[in-house]
Amino acid sequence: MDTNKIAKEAKTIELKSPNKNLFFLIHGYSGSPTDFNGLGNYLHKRFNANVKIMRLIGHGTKISDLDKLNYDDFLDDAEKELRKEIAKGMNIVIGGLSSGSLMAFDLAARYPVKGILSASAAYKFKFPLNIIRFIAPIIPIKYIKKPITNFEKRSRAGSFNYLYVHLRGFKAISQGKRRLRNLMKDVVVPCVFVHSKGENIIDYKSDKLIKGKISSKKNKKYCFFSKARKRTQFILLTVP
Repeated sequence: MDTNKIAKEAKTIELKSPNKNLFFLIHGYSGSPTDFNGLGNYLHKRFNANVKIMRLIGHGTKISDLDKLNYDDFLDDAEKELRKEIAKGMNIVIGGLSSGSLMAFDLAARYPVKGILSASAAYKFKFPLNIIRFIAPIIPIKYIKKPITNFEKRSRAGSFNYLYVHLRGFKAISQGKRRLRNLMKDVVVPCVFVHSKGENIIDYKSDKLIKGKISSKKNKKYCFFSKARKRTQFILLTVP
């Protein structure tokens, strides 16, 4: 499906260490590995760990490459790469941003990972996106231009970024949530939730909703940022 040249800023990020500890991170719909900003480098240096932030199928090219892809296509792509790392005997903490967080919970329910890092889990949208989610199938356009602030432009300097939002993303996220209905109870590993209370897309209450559904008995920690950041990915590097 990657019919166009992949932008160099959107390619898979791999940081190597000699041990068997790995942070396996999954970006969101219409995002790229650079959505995590410097978090990969921070985890690599702080824990002397391997880091892999894969580029999901259809991403890093033209936004039209997402036209016929569904949530299962992205999940299958991530699962294939995760299985490779498990086969190497890696000790894996899996993480995700937005819809990538849904995939992280899905995979953690089915594979032997050590923990989950969830950033801005796409489980409950804020107004008016919660309304747009329902009417997206009847909107006669595929893409809408992103409202990008000057702060976001500075934060994303040197990274890959689509100029438009693909409305198919709402369908993909709904597909992911439906899959998780019967899987959440199988999530038993420690979880860390990261979210900005000022985010204008996904409600930080998503984390509490997920917490009530997973079976992890302890080590479910929240890191809520009170500053009015409109995108959680722009503050990931401040996680202590």
